[in-house]
Amino acid sequence: MKSLAMSLLGRFFVLCYKIRYGKNLSFVNHGIAIFHLYINGSALFYLKKGKISKSTFHIIGKNNSFIFDDHVTVRNCRFIVKGDNCIVDLRGCSLFDSRFELLDSETRIEINKDTIMTTNRIVVAGGKNQLHIGKGCLFAENAEVWTSDTHSLLDMNTNKRINPDKPVYIGDRLWLGNRALILKGVNIGNDTIVAAGSIVTKDIPNNTLVAGIPAVAIKTCVNWNETRIEEIL
Repeated sequence: MKSLAMSLLGRFFVLCYKIRYGKNLSFVNHGIAIFHLYINGSALFYLKKGKISKSTFHIIGKNNSFIFDDHVTVRNCRFIVKGDNCIVDLRGCSLFDSRFELLDSETRIEINKDTIMTTNRIVVAGGKNQLHIGKGCLFAENAEVWTSDTHSLLDMNTNKRINPDKPVYIGDRLWLGNRALILKGVNIGNDTIVAAGSIVTKDIPNNTLVAGIPAVAIKTCVNWNETRIEEIL
């Protein structure tokens, strides 16, 4: 009964927003969607067998797309889009109490199956810039990913910007520790661990544990498990 009530309430929310925004909002809904929405432009929402609840979408720009597929769960998150033709592509992940910002046109966030995020901040800025997060990743509380410095650093002789925005690619099964930070231009391999409080500025190969500011490899040929395995003496 509770699921049915939420589904009906979600449809009521969507109907109200369709009436309010008219042709500026397209919504393909096969899941449960209860959220706050502000649009100055246009947006497409595609929700298939998933649930969005207690979340906020603030969209300024045209032709922005939100794809929620493969039983995705989004609760108490905030999405801020400032640009045209941006894409948020979420597939089978679980996102809680987190903030996602796309600050320029044609930016993209992709998060894949079984990834879990809680109280995190994701910022993608710079035209056509993007962030890819693979399957089975675990983001500890207050960890962040930035694909841009968001402000310009200029050479005084040429007045040219010297800190360009760069995409971030994260492979499968990253364990990102509490308060860790991943900065622009980084490629992270599969089955990696970033220790709490670390700042990642360079690529990380597969099966590597990194720590520090800036983060450096402290052990290779490692893997990780979600459960605490009893030590055998």
